[in-house]
Amino acid sequence: MKLKKIIFILMMTFLSLFYFLNSTVANSQDLAPYQLYYIEGARHWVNFIESEDNAELGQAITEFQKAIEENSNFADAYFQLGAIYNIQGKSQEAGQLMDRGKK
Repeated sequence: MKLKKIIFILMMTFLSLFYFLNSTVANSQDLAPYQLYYIEGARHWVNFIESEDNAELGQAITEFQKAIEENSNFADAYFQLGAIYNIQGKSQEAGQLMDRGKK
């Protein structure tokens, strides 16, 4: 994958995570389960980006999938999972997830 595409995906990922986390952390005791899964997924996703530890990436995928199972309309979780799949070279699956998040 081209470096520019990877950088773009990472920038969009961080912007999305930053926005979501800023809007929810203040009221963390009032979060729904899907939001908690999303935050855990984000934590593992960031840990993977910093460490390149594939175990962290696997955990991020699991947590984002749980968030989607809890709330099938949660666009941010689809986007994050799609970004991970894109980096893994799973372009078709990534596109499907990102399209699903737009609905």
